[in-house]
Amino acid sequence: MKGLIKFYNTEKGFGFIVGEDNNEYYFNHRAITYGEMPKSGAHCEFETEQKTRQGKTLPSFCVCPEFP
Repeated sequence: MKGLIKFYNTEKGFGFIVGEDNNEYYFNHRAITYGEMPKSGAHCEFETEQKTRQGKTLPSFCVCPEFP
């Protein structure tokens, strides 16, 4: 799924993505698998998975390629 980084706190290592489905997803630095460190307003691609323990849908990985 494609999305937009709504917010990312580099000091704390977490942020939020707004997906193309208009849902907001929490993610942390461990989900970043390739590319640049996320910046607010940057485009990204990610996949989600259902976390059964918490009952939440979270990104399983996030790719933040560098955009010119």
